[in-house]
Amino acid sequence: MATASVLADDNVADVPGCNCEASMCKKSFHDISYNLTTMACAFGHSDSDNFWGSIDDESEPVCDTLLKSEDFQDTYGVGATTWDYYPSGPLPVTLFSGTCDESIKEQLSCKSGGYTTIYNVRSKGCFTASRWLPGTNSTMRWGVSCASSYDTSIATSYDDQLSIFVETEFDKDVPLCDVEIAPVLSSRDWIEPAEGRRYMCYEFVDPKDSSATYSLLTISLGNEPCRGPKPTEPDINSVGLAHISRGFGLLVAVAIALIRV
Repeated sequence: MATASVLADDNVADVPGCNCEASMCKKSFHDISYNLTTMACAFGHSDSDNFWGSIDDESEPVCDTLLKSEDFQDTYGVGATTWDYYPSGPLPVTLFSGTCDESIKEQLSCKSGGYTTIYNVRSKGCFTASRWLPGTNSTMRWGVSCASSYDTSIATSYDDQLSIFVETEFDKDVPLCDVEIAPVLSSRDWIEPAEGRRYMCYEFVDPKDSSATYSLLTISLGNEPCRGPKPTEPDINSVGLAHISRGFGLLVAVAIALIRV
């Protein structure tokens, strides 16, 4: 298994890449899938939505532009219709050659780099990818999942969380997202510089070359993936009245039966 460090840098004032101009993101979804100028661009596209069409000032920072968009908030934010889970946007996960500090600096510079996969995380399923590490051709894999997909002890969406798994030495026949394997990152690791903006990073070394460091960076805008509202607690008074009502109805039915006899 890889050694890791979860980045928590107080000097980063915003989610890496949120500072880049929105004009850098106006491409088709397929153009940005593997080489994002900034990972935040992924949130302007989904299977059926493209929020860039309504942008007035393309010189604004990309995350400011998205998060103040009514369309975005109605789809992935506070205005979105919630069922079991809060609707969340696509989740970009990028593999960088270098440390977490280096990958974040690269995103802050608004330069394209790294290998990006974009996930639409749902409550069930393990979404995986694998990659050869340059230099030694070691194979690593990562997976993204809601914890409820593999942990049956999670009963409600409110108790659920995002889990990210990474393995650099593995058996391909063994499932990656499993209760027996500890995730390297989870919802508890999110760093939130501001409401509705979060990121986290995992750092590891090539098992065949301890001098080669890599990092896996992910960001989230709007609603947090794999999270739902707190379950509504039953009103004790209403429950009590219901029991009284049912009891009263039963007494009336018995009384009527006795009268008929």
